[in-house]
Amino acid sequence: MSQVYENHIQTALPHTLRIVQEPLQRVEQMLAQQMQSDVPIIDEMVRCGAVTGGKRFRPILLFLAAHAADGIHEHQIMLATSVEMIHAATLVHDDIIDDAKTRRHVSTINSRWGNQGAVLFGDFLFTQAFYLASMTGSAAACQIIGEATNRVCEGELQQSDCAGNFETSLEEYYQIISRKTASLCGCATQLGGLQGHGPKDQAWQQVGEKLGLAFQIIDDVLDYTGDSETCGKTLGTDLKTSKPTLPIILALENCSESDRAAWVDRLTNQTASFAEVQRWLCESGSIADALAKAKVLVNDATAFTDQQDSQVAKAFQELGSFLLARTV
Repeated sequence: MSQVYENHIQTALPHTLRIVQEPLQRVEQMLAQQMQSDVPIIDEMVRCGAVTGGKRFRPILLFLAAHAADGIHEHQIMLATSVEMIHAATLVHDDIIDDAKTRRHVSTINSRWGNQGAVLFGDFLFTQAFYLASMTGSAAACQIIGEATNRVCEGELQQSDCAGNFETSLEEYYQIISRKTASLCGCATQLGGLQGHGPKDQAWQQVGEKLGLAFQIIDDVLDYTGDSETCGKTLGTDLKTSKPTLPIILALENCSESDRAAWVDRLTNQTASFAEVQRWLCESGSIADALAKAKVLVNDATAFTDQQDSQVAKAFQELGSFLLARTV
């Protein structure tokens, strides 16, 4: 976790950090141990910083659910680390697909070692993550992680198949991000709630999935409205790779039939500049509409967490507010 981001969350998430700060430090230590290798190039890739740091959103979700269920134990530290390594692997592969040059203020793996090196490094992270999960001895946890990872891959393939298709529906968009992003967030909260009694882990899964959907919507908005210096990664990649994300889909829905046809043509043939698309999205109200949809998802998620003890409820409330207001 970068020092700038850590300082930011110290101020923004005081209730959350009272619960998760110590286990998050353990995750950082375990990540460093798990990504060590005798192969020099792997050690160099890890040290470059593209896969270290980050928001640790998924471990935070796991630890909050675990705290509400039965407390945070050693195997949750291992599972949180495993989930974060899977997330890191997906980012490495995403950067290849998007031809992204920077992430977390440093050069991406693919920009330094090429696509072949990045694919293999992502594979290394995947396999190491599953190995670590297996060390917990929990078949249920391994099954949850395996299912979620399969759904992530399905979402990436579905998104790739929809690239360039600006007739993609709102329903299809939600299917994609439900698989691509929300499934791993739902996996995290489900793993945290797994140790509790009864079927509560299923309810926790839904909490994570709704927050994951909101997280991805905000990400899609920031790709058009964010600042690359603040975000620390290449922006505008959705337009460059012709991904029909929520701001575009909503803007097209609000168009007249003739304007819609004109914009679909320009987007498909990439004749509209990034600045033109930014202006269109803001003026159409689609950015505001997308943010409103994210807020509904956060409110739905916290409706369940509000029923937990006051410390957990406060933590999820401030986490939801932090998610909606984030600029990184």
